Amino acid sequence: MSSVIRGDDNFDSTPTVSSNVPAFSAKPSSNQDIPDNTYTKLLFGTEIVDTNSKFTDSKFTPTVSGLYFLSTTVLFSDGVGSAFIRARLMKNGSELLVNVDQYDSNSGTGAINLSALVEANTTDYFEIFVRQTRGQPTFVQAAQTRFSGFKLAGV
Repeated sequence: MSSVIRGDDNFDSTPTVSSNVPAFSAKPSSNQDIPDNTYTKLLFGTEIVDTNSKFTDSKFTPTVSGLYFLSTTVLFSDGVGSAFIRARLMKNGSELLVNVDQYDSNSGTGAINLSALVEANTTDYFEIFVRQTRGQPTFVQAAQTRFSGFKLAGV
């Protein structure tokens, strides 16, 4: 039997995730070309988890008000050193948060992570956009790229 500690510092020997919904995790169906120096919406065509069918057309629309944890990991490939990569979390079409990093000139790849606690109401939606400054197109590797999130229980 496993136990978890609850927010009130007591142990719960029968934990459930039913209150952490909606929850989702998705990945691209295939590698996606990203043009140079242009923010591009990432297309997450493969749902791994979608508890309440709230992830559609590469965007998460919770429809349940609350506090959510959202995260993304994006792996760019076919890169060169000194090129910047960016991941942008969008809320209702506006930038909520951005992270900037660089390609690894030794491996020709660049990984970027972004996570946030965000408040959502019943009509909010969230998307991921990326940008790279390699000087030519590059691509995002589907196998190592994810967009995930869930509602925090009791909030």
